[in-house]
Amino acid sequence: MKCRKKVILTVVLSMALIFTQVIPVLADGDNLDEIAVKCEKLSDTSEEELKQEEIGEDIITEEDSVDASTPLEKMQNQAEDKEKDDSKEAETDETTSAVDNATTIADGTYKPETFVATGGTGKVKITCPKITIRDGKAYGTIVFSSPYYTRLKASGHVYNGTISQSKGTSTYKIPIALNTENTMIGTTTAMSEAHDITYTIFATLTASSEQLPDDDGSAGDDDSEKPGGDSAGDDVPADKLADGTYMVRADTDNRMFYLMPDSKNQKTAYLVKKNGKMTVTITLTGRGYDYLYMGTTEEAEKAKPSSWSKFHTISGYYTYNYTFDISKLDTKLQIAAHSKNRDKWYQHTIIFYSKGAVKVNSNKPYVPSTGKDKDKEQNTQTKPVKNDHKKDQVSKSSADSSKSTSVVNNATNLKDGVYTPDKFSWSGGSGRLAYIICNKITVVDGKAYATIIFGSSGYDLVKASGRTYSKSGGGLSTFVIPIKLNANNTIVGRTVAMSQPHWITYSIYVYSSAAAAAGDGGSAGKTDTVKKSSLSEKAPEIVGLEYQSTTKVKYAKYFKIYNYDDGVRLLQMDVTENSGLSYQSSDQSAAEEKIQYDDEGKPIAKSQNEITEALYHNKVVNYLLVPEDAEIPAGLDKDFIIVRLPADQTYVSAKESLDFMDQLDATDNILTVGLAKDKVKISSMITAMKKEKITYAGSYHKPDYKVLIKKQIKLAILPGTAIPAEVKESDVKGLFQSGKLKELKEKSKKQKEQLEKLEKRYTTLGIPVIIDRSGDEEKELAKAEWIKVYGALFGCQKEAGTIFDKFVKESKK
Repeated sequence: MKCRKKVILTVVLSMALIFTQVIPVLADGDNLDEIAVKCEKLSDTSEEELKQEEIGEDIITEEDSVDASTPLEKMQNQAEDKEKDDSKEAETDETTSAVDNATTIADGTYKPETFVATGGTGKVKITCPKITIRDGKAYGTIVFSSPYYTRLKASGHVYNGTISQSKGTSTYKIPIALNTENTMIGTTTAMSEAHDITYTIFATLTASSEQLPDDDGSAGDDDSEKPGGDSAGDDVPADKLADGTYMVRADTDNRMFYLMPDSKNQKTAYLVKKNGKMTVTITLTGRGYDYLYMGTTEEAEKAKPSSWSKFHTISGYYTYNYTFDISKLDTKLQIAAHSKNRDKWYQHTIIFYSKGAVKVNSNKPYVPSTGKDKDKEQNTQTKPVKNDHKKDQVSKSSADSSKSTSVVNNATNLKDGVYTPDKFSWSGGSGRLAYIICNKITVVDGKAYATIIFGSSGYDLVKASGRTYSKSGGGLSTFVIPIKLNANNTIVGRTVAMSQPHWITYSIYVYSSAAAAAGDGGSAGKTDTVKKSSLSEKAPEIVGLEYQSTTKVKYAKYFKIYNYDDGVRLLQMDVTENSGLSYQSSDQSAAEEKIQYDDEGKPIAKSQNEITEALYHNKVVNYLLVPEDAEIPAGLDKDFIIVRLPADQTYVSAKESLDFMDQLDATDNILTVGLAKDKVKISSMITAMKKEKITYAGSYHKPDYKVLIKKQIKLAILPGTAIPAEVKESDVKGLFQSGKLKELKEKSKKQKEQLEKLEKRYTTLGIPVIIDRSGDEEKELAKAEWIKVYGALFGCQKEAGTIFDKFVKESKK
């Protein structure tokens, strides 16, 4: 009887609560019959279900809750969710510092390469499914696997997110500084009293990261990037524009779909409004698309061809007109583009901005005057220009009040005249720029000036030598600036190719052997290309570095070491000889490689991460071991994997490596290992692991990236077993030979894919990878000689040589 009373009481309370929810629902015009059905379902709740609800309400521990909501609770939660989502009040927070979330990565939505969250008890899972770049700013979507995180403090503000009881999540979108640690403080109400928990998050993202479908800008589960609530757009209804012709700013997703910039490098479109409809005229930079359709690719395929917009040419450029109904500007629209070469529709987005709309007399778009030659030779505007041996005038300039760059001493011993650089290299940027070239050095009154050409027309200003220089002429962005020859020079370029101007820092190195011979500094020798197809027989000439000596390697077959000035060493490793790896290698340097173009005639850019990954995929991998106080020419990271010394924060997962480092008394450089405690036999390391001075960070094939990031690992050394073994038909005998051979080849293929995946992830984290192939050497002396590799890595080459010489003498007894 007691239980029955409880049931009746619970149902009565439930009914009362229902009607507190029904009133606002009725106000929204919901169907009375539907509400009656909901009430009937709740009143039919069984006694057993109610008992389960009582048990479920007993204790909910923080970070360990599950969604056991009844339909009634869900109705209550929806009302609470709406109340939370509608909170717009901005609130500052002094417990977290504002982060610099500016980035040069193009606007769009991306999947993080890696994401790590630390802090709390570890029961709540924190993820970051996407990072949104908007107007050059990065915002991370942070999801807690608990619906009890009611607010989040980050970047000096308090954010209200979206609480979903049904999903059991709390979701926020906050500013995030990429590739570095960010602090955030979540407020949880899971326990008896609300309390704050501090977390540290780390998200890596590069220009080559996987792109996701763009956010549509509507309020969703994670639209909380503005403090206190959701972000809101400034859309302007089209009906506020009077009938007429307008030039407006426009932009696309910029993925092989580029609008032609006008004479001021602004991307524009022309709108003709008449009788509530708009005709849009746009011009693309390339000629890969013959039709456009305002909609999705699926809609375009089903639509009648008469509804497609076919190109027409103006001075050789493809221009399109499209008429459509539009309810508001400042909204990303789906647009499909048909490739005439591949007979396939591709999905893109386009947006037309209302701000700054200018009424004009004609909708004829601007195209460069050189466009008339486009039919004769495509891409001529984007190809580097050869030295015409005429003196270039220094670009117009003004004082740089921000003092972004220092004044350089551009005095030279070269005679006045025009010279062609022997080498030019550069580094920096986000990977969106395909190239920078220097085709000319002009010397006037004993001062050197370099002609710098960017692989883009979007750079209008460059800061160099303490001044700000303006772009010279049209076409590709070209600047003539003071330069210190045979030395690194810092320049800061402003690009207007994105929705907002961005300043991007680069380092450039202009090398002239004639200047070196005249006493301007730098080695005056020939600049040989470092081999990638085989180990070098003699020391390569590396621009800007003076060769000193060669480390003698008599027995080992898979490495070479060459020593240069300032303690810089070249370590070459053959990773393909007698292994299952196979790569086609070119000995061309990055500067000598031909520029590749996409279907749109745009030069294909590669991020530094993509370049580094490619360096691993050669027959010979070239590492440049550089002391932290040594300066090397800009751009060498395009030809070498740079390892900064001392390598005192190392992850080691090879037993052979531990033995070599123990012999050299260099195990104090190890912070993490890929071997479990019972696999480590070195007493000093066993003690260090017990004292937690050395941490286990997962096996080599499944490393714990969270630990590697926390320990700030600078170098990873993997065992030779990370390289797939060579598969030979002669090694497979007996019945089912073909089947076994196929199985071994498939295993080798998967192992190669796994290794390349590891190299990619380590590259994203900025951790160079070295593979110890000592176990692959045939003779014991060759295996032992690998101690010289560790001598080079850990600054004890002399000790390594002494130990090896002693081993050789003992082996001959």
